[in-house]
Amino acid sequence: MFSSSRKRLNIAILCASVGLAACSSDKSTAESPTAAEPSASTESTTETVAVTDSASSTSTESSAVPVTDSASSTSTESSTVAVSITDTDSTTSTESSTPTAPITDSTASTSAESSTDTESLPDTDSSETDTSTITDELSETAVTPVSNIRVPAEWELQSAVWMQYPDQWEASMRPAFARIISVIQEYQPVHMLVRSETEKSQAQALMGRLGVTDENLHWHVVAIDNAWMRDNGPIYVTDGEMTWIQDWRFDAWGGNFGSDVGYANDDQVPEYVAEQLNMEVEDFSGYVLEKGNVEVNGNGILVIGWDCQDDRNPGMSKEEHEELLKEKLGVHTIIWSYGHYPGEGTTGHIDGTARFINQDTLVVTVLNDSNTDDRLVADAQAAGLTVLRYDGDVNWLVGNGFVVAAADEDEYYNEELQELLESFFPNRDVHLIDIASISEAGGGIHCVTNDQPLM
Repeated sequence: MFSSSRKRLNIAILCASVGLAACSSDKSTAESPTAAEPSASTESTTETVAVTDSASSTSTESSAVPVTDSASSTSTESSTVAVSITDTDSTTSTESSTPTAPITDSTASTSAESSTDTESLPDTDSSETDTSTITDELSETAVTPVSNIRVPAEWELQSAVWMQYPDQWEASMRPAFARIISVIQEYQPVHMLVRSETEKSQAQALMGRLGVTDENLHWHVVAIDNAWMRDNGPIYVTDGEMTWIQDWRFDAWGGNFGSDVGYANDDQVPEYVAEQLNMEVEDFSGYVLEKGNVEVNGNGILVIGWDCQDDRNPGMSKEEHEELLKEKLGVHTIIWSYGHYPGEGTTGHIDGTARFINQDTLVVTVLNDSNTDDRLVADAQAAGLTVLRYDGDVNWLVGNGFVVAAADEDEYYNEELQELLESFFPNRDVHLIDIASISEAGGGIHCVTNDQPLM
């Protein structure tokens, strides 16, 4: 999909400038503080750390990419270990017991002026505050005793993955959807929401022609607006005995893509899913929270984009955000990521910038012309996390025994990405697929999927 981080950045700026992004592939490469905002200084050294996939007790050594270097110059030792889902299940539960918009083509030229950075800071931060102060503040203010509720990590056992079928405005994404479904259905069920019986029949015919089988694929006819179910879909919470759905407000990314982008139906999707699963619903309709901006390790740490939350819920202080998120998501530590590019409608979702691969390790993408990623690296390390770098699209999906990620248009570079992902997830099958049409629309695989944890 992206031959380099600069090309990834150019696509991001293009999508943002024409108002097409709906999730985080462009957002992922489009988060950057202003020049006036101090950035974290991180030592550019390569260190070898043990990366342990939470799906198993197997650890493998992976060379972390230098903070200022590209993954393309990194040599990674990876070991692919085939395990059954049963093995993955038992080990995972042990580790986890602790408590739309039209699409355009990306080949259009972009202006260098588009890389101008912008950032809104929380009320408690000053533009004169240096990164070390912010890091210390995060370490002090974000650690709070919480109850035993938690949001399960994505690598834990799942029951299914949910998706919303692209409408006529997003039709070019349908072949990419077929490739995503084809991978997932080899391992677990897929639930696809469609708008009508007519659309269902048409979708089934098209998916069949594109190689999707009926196995593990379930169709639901329900009113929906767009195809980005990561953001409007449910957030699942568990207390160790029962699992329920949280229904946060969804407002089509703050209306940043225009008033004609509908969202009333999408905002009802968590209720619909809860009905299908016979699960209780916790209503938080007074606060906007898109799941694409929520990255948890399943053990009390949340990484989240400040600019997005500040844009969606204006007037709230950082302390007010943290108090709510800690209580409702059951986290004790919050690491904020600051920055986004002008015109970026999602205002910087975290799932395009940083992803947990186990409870202690955060993978951060490599951004050009930005210090957002380096600052996040410093803050994450200050919170005690191991940080690895990935010079590709981190908007992947982790499921039962597999990882599906965006392929690059350069086949040689894909070999490096494959090796790196296999080192991150040594006990899962890694699939790199072409999702260029989704990327051009401003999103990624994670953006169009919503994983349901095992209940």
